[in-house]
Amino acid sequence: MGGKTPLRIIADAAVEGAIGRTDQIDVPGFRLDRLHAHTAPGQRAPIQASRGGADKRAKLARPRTRSAALKIRIFTTGGTFDKIYHDALSEFSIGEPMVPALLDEAGVSFEYALDSLLRKDSLELTEEDRALIRAQVEACTEQLILITHGTDTMTETAEALRGIADKVIVLTGAMQPARMRQSDAPFNLGLAIGALQCLDAGVYLAMSGRIFPAGAVHKNRAAGRFEAD
Repeated sequence: MGGKTPLRIIADAAVEGAIGRTDQIDVPGFRLDRLHAHTAPGQRAPIQASRGGADKRAKLARPRTRSAALKIRIFTTGGTFDKIYHDALSEFSIGEPMVPALLDEAGVSFEYALDSLLRKDSLELTEEDRALIRAQVEACTEQLILITHGTDTMTETAEALRGIADKVIVLTGAMQPARMRQSDAPFNLGLAIGALQCLDAGVYLAMSGRIFPAGAVHKNRAAGRFEAD
């Protein structure tokens, strides 16, 4: 090993691609475990190192992939994410979805299809609207589903989507419109897309820098953030 530290051995193995080519890596005093995570093609699952016997070998599982190509279905429903405020005295309106512009700016390399289902403030959504969202999610062929949604009733829609099998569904939104310079929309969108590639089937919210399972989160309006129940 040439006097290299265990962490240096790990780093060198990752850089050289040894982790992807071999099933075992000798690291004195450490055990390497590949974390369970869904990875896109060409990506490597994260590595977790823990202390173990000096002569122990650890078998590294091959990363799991969902499909040959990553594709996400995006449904937009309006909400603050897509709101337009013309001036301080005017009423807001819901504009064209901002997701494509944000993804173009980010230079993403995955495929996506976008459907603009609704253009409403989430306080105006009805049970019929939620039934429409659920029906569209169930009918689409993609397994990875991203929904942009107003923050006031996002948790209610998440609850209405529970029980859909074999799909990862992540809802996200924004406290400030994506068209504003100081908006949390780009961060939340990136958080949601990253979460889609790591989570098991289920319904989740990606807000305030965290991933919450549906039914275990609420919006703290006074603090302007989402929190676990």
